[in-house]
Amino acid sequence: MMRTPCWGRLPVGEQRVVAETARGDGPRTVSVLAAAVGISNQTASAALGRLVTARWVAAAKSETGDKRATWYDLTEPMVRH
Repeated sequence: MMRTPCWGRLPVGEQRVVAETARGDGPRTVSVLAAAVGISNQTASAALGRLVTARWVAAAKSETGDKRATWYDLTEPMVRH
């Protein structure tokens, strides 16, 4: 049985990234999330890497746009509500 990650166990910075991701209508890049949260791209990238590992967010490459950019979105859409 897979356990759902616990919001309260995330560091505050990662909670902010998850909350900002939840405010969006869809996937966003590291730079867009970093600017919205007010942190550096490097800090956002590290946080998103940990959040991918913890299965809070999923990372995907664009099939039609810039193939270098990685797009991040919530793994559980109900977090938006």
